Amino acid sequence: MSKYRYISRIDSADKHTHGWYVRVKVGTAQFQKLFSDKAFSGKRKALTAALDYRDELEKRKAEVKPPQKFRIAYPFGSKIISNTGIAGISESWLKVRKRTHHVFQVSWRENLSQARNKKFYVSKYGNREEALADAITFRIEKEKEMINAYHKRLKMIKEKLLEPQPEE
Repeated sequence: MSKYRYISRIDSADKHTHGWYVRVKVGTAQFQKLFSDKAFSGKRKALTAALDYRDELEKRKAEVKPPQKFRIAYPFGSKIISNTGIAGISESWLKVRKRTHHVFQVSWRENLSQARNKKFYVSKYGNREEALADAITFRIEKEKEMINAYHKRLKMIKEKLLEPQPEE
C-alpha cells in the first residue's frame, strides 16, 4: 500500500484552496475531508493530520463488515432478466403430484443475503391478471424492505466508522 493512498493534493489558486484531500470508501459510503494548509499552519502539518485521519478510517474500515451487495433491478435501470418483464417476478408452470399449476413466483433477498421466494397460484385467484397484480404488490413491498435494510446497514457502518475510538 502506498504511503499516500486515498490522499490527494489540492492546489487551486483561483478558489484559494490549498491542502490535502482524504477520500476513503467503505462499501458504498464515501468519507472525505480536506486538511487545509492554512488551518494546520503549513503543508507538512496538514499532511500529517490527513495521514492520521486516513489511518483512523482504515483501522475502523477493517472492523466493519461491508453490506452484502444485492441488485434491485428496475429502480436503477438495469437490464431485467424475467419472462414477465418485471424484476423479481417470473411466470412458470409447476408439476406437483401429477398436476400442473400455473404460478407467478416472486423472488427477493431477506436481510440483504438470504434468497427467498413466494408463489402466487393463478388457480387461487381465478385469472392470470389478478394473480400477477397481487404478485406485483407483494414484490413492491419486498423492494421497499430491501431498500430500507440497505440504507439501515449503510447508516450503521457510517456510525461505526465515525464513533470515537478508545485510546489504548
